[in-house]
Amino acid sequence: MIEEDSEHFTDDNDGARYYAEPYDKLLNDDNVYEELDPLFQDRLDYEAIGEKYEIKRDQLTIIKLINRGYYSDIHMGMLSLSSGSVTVAVKMPQLYTDTINATEREDTLRRQRRALRDELNIFVHLQSSSAGGHENVLKLIGAITTIKNDFCLLTEYCDRGSMDCFLQTKRGNSKFEDELIYETNRSGEVWKV
Repeated sequence: MIEEDSEHFTDDNDGARYYAEPYDKLLNDDNVYEELDPLFQDRLDYEAIGEKYEIKRDQLTIIKLINRGYYSDIHMGMLSLSSGSVTVAVKMPQLYTDTINATEREDTLRRQRRALRDELNIFVHLQSSSAGGHENVLKLIGAITTIKNDFCLLTEYCDRGSMDCFLQTKRGNSKFEDELIYETNRSGEVWKV
């Protein structure tokens, strides 16, 4: 049950009160989204996601850059666990941007971290079901959310590359062949590209 905290409750035009997630943007009377208070938003941007997913920085070793996205870089990494090491994909804000000054650079990095935080929230939501997510959907391993310069999310590593690259290479091929690989686990076979 949600405690009534005036900081997180909003009144609508009928006087009804509803809960506003701290990460939400709110619509004003002109149907324009307004950002939350910058100090409050900055605090939320580096709030831990919980013990289940928060990873300690010393458990992660970045090995190499494997891809660049619009707002993030994807690296191969090794996550050290008590049961052994696991290869992971590490998605983090781009370290080098084309911005000219420090203010622009910090603003760009802040937007990148927020985009990653939004993606992280989607991953957590997808995996919050009793089944722990779907076997054909990339799994979230964890994240580092409390350290500004190490902010990243860790997913399972797919050694065949990204889905978009796979589909682009098959685009010109009029004969598309199924090239599925599988991973065995307790419940049987899980098919992935």
